[in-house]
Amino acid sequence: MGMAELDDSVTTRSYDQSYQLTSQQRDGANAHNATYLFDGVGNRVLKGDSGAFTTYLYNPANELTWMQPPTGQPTTSLWDVNGNLRVSTPTARLPVMRGTLKTG
Repeated sequence: MGMAELDDSVTTRSYDQSYQLTSQQRDGANAHNATYLFDGVGNRVLKGDSGAFTTYLYNPANELTWMQPPTGQPTTSLWDVNGNLRVSTPTARLPVMRGTLKTG
């Protein structure tokens, strides 16, 4: 499916069977070629844009917990038990916790 933009460039988008955007190409002055991959429950796990990749990780509640952009620091997000975003910060700024995790 192609769409003409105001600057006369054309953007073409493709979708999967779940109607999730799987690719987007744009020509003209702001040309790019992006591809998106999703996990089995529909979370975006990878975005490739003109050779630069962004990776996404999620917790069991399908909340975004980690994003690594093509350049720069990854971002870590922390959620409370009600699904509210509590903290979203570059990973390098999160405090390092040391100790032993005991289970059971």
